Amino acid sequence: MDELLEMVILDGVEDDDLEFVVLDNLLINRDDLPQRPIFDLNNYSDQEIKENFRFERDDLPLLLRASGIPEEVVAPTGNKVTGEF
Repeated sequence: MDELLEMVILDGVEDDDLEFVVLDNLLINRDDLPQRPIFDLNNYSDQEIKENFRFERDDLPLLLRASGIPEEVVAPTGNKVTGEF
């Protein structure tokens, strides 16, 4: 166990501080995790899109509007991603 994490747990700290240290300790080693490939719909043929997702490539703009997905999605952590595929 990381010395800082052990010290925080044993010394008794506020819940917010403990949560921060635990999360920080977990995220420090995130480079050791296997990297998943980034999903890119452009890597699929029109036939693969139809077979796997049951819609046509040209239907995407309509699907995005109909489902109410915004142009930009902001996660609680502040990470931003586009609402498009």
